[in-house]
Formats: sequence, structure tokens, C-alpha cells
Amino acid sequence: TMSSSSSSSSTTKRTPGQQSVLAQQQLWTVLWIVAAFMSVFGFFNGPVVLFSFVFTALFFIPSLFLSVFASSDTAELGEDAVVAASEGGFLSSLATLIIMVIIYYAVLFVLQFKYPAARNVLYKSQIFPMGVLIMAFSRDFKWKKPVPNPAAIKDLPASAKQTRRIVFIRHGESEWNEVFNRGMKGFAGRLSSAIIKELQLLTTKDSVFVDASLCEEGMEQGKELREFLSSKQLDCADPQIIECLRGDDDQLVQDSVIVASNLRRASGTAALGLRQRLHRTGEQVYLLSCLQEISRNVDANAISRPKEVPDLHVINHHMWEGFDPEKLFNAEYNEGQKSLLSSNGYKRMRDFCEWTFEQSKGTVIVGGGHSFYFRAFFQSFMDLDHEFIGKTNIMHNSAVVSFTLERGEKDGRVYYRIDPDVKVLYKGFKAAKK
Repeated sequence: TMSSSSSSSSTTKRTPGQQSVLAQQQLWTVLWIVAAFMSVFGFFNGPVVLFSFVFTALFFIPSLFLSVFASSDTAELGEDAVVAASEGGFLSSLATLIIMVIIYYAVLFVLQFKYPAARNVLYKSQIFPMGVLIMAFSRDFKWKKPVPNPAAIKDLPASAKQTRRIVFIRHGESEWNEVFNRGMKGFAGRLSSAIIKELQLLTTKDSVFVDASLCEEGMEQGKELREFLSSKQLDCADPQIIECLRGDDDQLVQDSVIVASNLRRASGTAALGLRQRLHRTGEQVYLLSCLQEISRNVDANAISRPKEVPDLHVINHHMWEGFDPEKLFNAEYNEGQKSLLSSNGYKRMRDFCEWTFEQSKGTVIVGGGHSFYFRAFFQSFMDLDHEFIGKTNIMHNSAVVSFTLERGEKDGRVYYRIDPDVKVLYKGFKAAKK
């Protein structure tokens, strides 16, 4: 009995090395929680969060593994006791980590009802993992192909078809594009700067990676589009649409509606590029989730919640005095983040077509949309045997094209078809980067 008792006592004994590691874990756990919550309360800004994460990475997480090997000074213990002590140290470290996470999210959950910063941190802790899941399991590109051939309604009489005039405007360059689409030269520096900025924005509704906003070059592209539309010496393929975009003709304005993707780079481009018309008419831009980009990338995820206007503060200094995004944008059709499993690109494109023909307006202006979405749209709703550059190439940033979209029924199926006469009004198409 005494031998059994002695063995039991030795298996629960911690060595000095393990005690040191455990004390280190507990210390950095406390410091991490304090630093994170002080940043949420606004006592410190984003860099404190950066340092707290660095400290966690340098001290806490490695200690999970160090605890297994911290029994090197256990020569007086038997082999079984050393193994048991090592396992106990690891489990203690893991339990501490789990408790830390539970406490962190429990306090955030309570604080969110009073502090917007806490609400933002909690929300971002949901959308970042969701972005990773979408990268791994997204069904955005998974729909049955080939799609039903739109040519099925090509020869229907005009009386049997409805038509709408559609304008596509691609968004300007985003912060994500600035980091990842400019080649490998300087990439490490751009990525490091973006990560630091992301941590600084932790307590805000802004982000560099998720639903990236326009970068400076992107805002300049929106400004150049506005200047193009403002020019009185326009020689383009569809001058009536240019007048409509500019807002000069009241009748054309009355018979058109402006929409944009619910992603910030798209809605920002719509505001900047169509500023002249929007300021003059006071009309609203409708944010449509069905226009959300077809992509697995994190930047194709919406950061705005359902029925919420996204954070567009970066364009404020380019807009008119008294500009208020809450007044300009109508978020009635913003459903927030796209679904992981129940949504795909083709379904959203069909939803957009249906929405378009539910409106009484003859022209629908997509003031801000996306390259892969537009390319997939041409691939899906233009006659499948018709060759068109927009099926293989993407539109330039802030490029503008117009076309007629038809709706007709045949054999009980509804078809949407793009008339092949697509007008390139500004910039046009380019080859997509691999």
C-alpha cells in the first residue's frame, strides 16, 4: 500500500522545469488578455494588439511543446513518472489556452452591447475564419456546365421577349490588389505592411484583407472615370448611355437605376465614378449581394452585416461636402456575407437577372462590379458558340461596357441572353493575370 501511495505521489509531482514553463504560460496569458482588452476599450491602438499576439507566439504557444521536454531534470523520478509529468504539463498548457480563449470571447460578448470596438473585434473573429473556410470549401465556381444555351431564345419574336439596357463598370484597384497583384518585387514588404495595418484596424469596421477598400490608385481611377464622363468631347459607341451616366438628361435618369456590389471597392467606385450624377439627382445606389464577386479569395467576403452600409470613409475626401454614405447607399438588398454552401456564382448571376427584370426601369447601371463576375456573366448569358473577348479576358479597373439583356421563355424554362452587340465605352478588356 505504501509503495502504491508513493508511486501515485510521484506521478503528480512537477519538476522545476515544468513549474517554470507553467508560470511563464500563466504570466503571458494574463498580459495577452490585458493588452487585448485595453485595446478594445480604446486605451491603446492596434500596435498593442500586434505586440500581444507576438508575445503569445513567442512565449505561450512554444511552451505547449516545451512542457513536454521540460522534464530533463527528473533523473530522480522513474521513467513512467517522467512521461506522466510531461503529459500533465502539456495538458495543463492546453487547458490554459482553452480557458484563455473562452474568457476572451465571453468578455467580448458582454462588452459588444456597449462598446462598438468590442463588437467589431467579435465580428472579425467570425469573418476571418469564415474567409479561410470559403477559400477551402467555396462552391462559388461549382455549377453545372455547360449552362442552358441562351441562344434558345435568339429567334423569338421581339414581342415575346423583355429587354433591359445594362451597364457594367468594374471597380478601381483595391488594397488587396495593391498587395497581391503587383508581382513578386517588393511583395514581402507590401504584405508585412498590410498585416501591420490589419492589426491596427482590428477594433474598426475596416480591413485590408477582408472586403478590401479602394487604394489610392483605385480612387484615382474612379476620379479619372468621372472626368471621362464629364468631358463634353465624347466620341464613344453609346453616347446615350454616357448622358445617362453623367445625369444630364432627366428622362434617362428617371428610367434608370444605379446598383453596386456590396463589397466596398465596388460601392466606392460607384460613388466616385458617378459622383456628378449622384450629387445632382440625390438618388440612392442599391447594394446588391447578388453582385458579390465570384472568388475563393478572402477579399471577396463582405465585411458589412445584412442591411448595413459598409465603411467607406476612405473616399470621403473625394466626395462633395456633407457626403454621407448612409444616405447615398440603400442596403435593403445587402445580405452580408455570402453563404459557404448554398450559394454559387451562377445562382447569384441569375438572381441579378431576375432582380433586373423585376424593376420598372429600362436601364440598370452596375456602378461597381467585379472582373471574374463580369467574365462569368458573359460566358453564361451570351450564346455559347459566340466568340467574345469578355468571355476570356477581364475588364480593366474602372472600365465601362454596355449591352442589352433579353429575357424570354421557351419550353417552360426562363432564359436570359446578352445581345452580342456589346459596346465598349471606356478602357475595355485585358488578359487576366495567372
